[in-house]
Amino acid sequence: MADKSGPPQIEKIISASKPGVGHTAFEIRFIWWGLFFTLFGGLALGALSVAGTAFERNFIEFQFAYTQLHGHLQLVGWTGCFIIPISLHFIPRFAGIPLENKKAPSIILVLVILSLILRYTGSFFLPYCSGIYFKIGLWILFLSAALFLTGILYYIRTLFRIMTVAKIKMRRPALPPVAPFLMMVLAGWFIYAVLNFILMAQLIVTQSILLDRMWNEFAIEIFLAFVLFPISFSFAIRTFPLYFRLPAADWPVRQLAFIYLISVLVYLIPQIPIAQLENSNVAENISAIGVVVRNFIVLWLVWKLDIITRLQKSWLQKQEAVFSETRRPTRPGMPDYGEYGRFELLIYAAFIWLVLGVICQIVNEFFTIFYAYKIISDDLIRHAYLLGFITNLILGMAPRMIPAFMGVKWIYKPELVTFAFIMINIAIAGRILPLLAPNLFREIGTNFYGFSGVFAMGAILCLWIILYKSQKRAGK
Repeated sequence: MADKSGPPQIEKIISASKPGVGHTAFEIRFIWWGLFFTLFGGLALGALSVAGTAFERNFIEFQFAYTQLHGHLQLVGWTGCFIIPISLHFIPRFAGIPLENKKAPSIILVLVILSLILRYTGSFFLPYCSGIYFKIGLWILFLSAALFLTGILYYIRTLFRIMTVAKIKMRRPALPPVAPFLMMVLAGWFIYAVLNFILMAQLIVTQSILLDRMWNEFAIEIFLAFVLFPISFSFAIRTFPLYFRLPAADWPVRQLAFIYLISVLVYLIPQIPIAQLENSNVAENISAIGVVVRNFIVLWLVWKLDIITRLQKSWLQKQEAVFSETRRPTRPGMPDYGEYGRFELLIYAAFIWLVLGVICQIVNEFFTIFYAYKIISDDLIRHAYLLGFITNLILGMAPRMIPAFMGVKWIYKPELVTFAFIMINIAIAGRILPLLAPNLFREIGTNFYGFSGVFAMGAILCLWIILYKSQKRAGK
């Protein structure tokens, strides 16, 4: 331990609350279901889709319908099944306010997972049904949306109460700065769940297997801008100084969150399908301005986090903390001994892909404003965010955080974390680089692109093994 830990204000900047008493145990079943839906649902469909495109084979019929299913499973089954349990575990401890209903995580689990099971099976078999079975399939999808909306409403109510009580009691000063980001997350979940419910109801009216393309795309953009980015930023601001010995967030986080919100609204409101139909050119230009502002905010945030450059003084250096000579040395620049693997590689990669996606999108929007066309594929940018940034982030933070939630002090086979890093970044490079520079990758690009999904599935399997075997060590 440090002989001198610095004045108390450092705790106000970076610390989460100690576990304390009265808190609910981590709901690990969310993670197992999330890995299942990712490996055998979202990623499997995505892998077949890109392989079919690359090798000009029809590996799956009804590709458009299954692409929409792939998107929902990746957003809710993959990212959601990590975001929901981690936030239900972390935020109450962070705020120093236990959950009002100790069974809340289990209730939300049942509602969300049942909705995913119905959505998965219903969407998978619906294209092959006809007559009365087709109608039953549509109602199964509608039921899945109703269950999902119910689960999300209960999730929002649970966390909103925590944040409201924390604001009144002010038990933990670390929560208020990131509270605007967390409120955006709750709003994003609500809007996405409502849109999903409406789109499923629309299927019954139209008797179709395809969701309205424009509204479905808009729902995905809502989820990315209001859920995935804000939750990633809020956790990064509060945990990275501790996990990576980075600078504490002693800059105006709340103000940045509000500027981010304004830019996102400028970006998304013109993207509402009704607005696009009214005056598409004006809407696109306004939206492009919002995207550019939002992305410069993201670049500034990455710089302030110092996660890529590591040029700034860490909070320990600023406090001039002195360590005992008899203390076992940690890894260079890190506060751990390698017991969680080289998880930092995945985090560095996540933010590098994020920066690449942000720069590509800025270039695209400038071309939209001045030349009325885009030069970079929107699919490339979306996968830079969802696969490059978010998936790397989950694969890096999951072995660092989740075993600790279960009381495990070291993970099973830490070298598997490095293997997951290699596998997922081969997958990301294969998915993105051939689209970014097709001429450069003309010779190997097809195979690289076609097999990218297989490498991604290998990385997810590594995480599953790490967490499952680590849980066994906890005796749970």
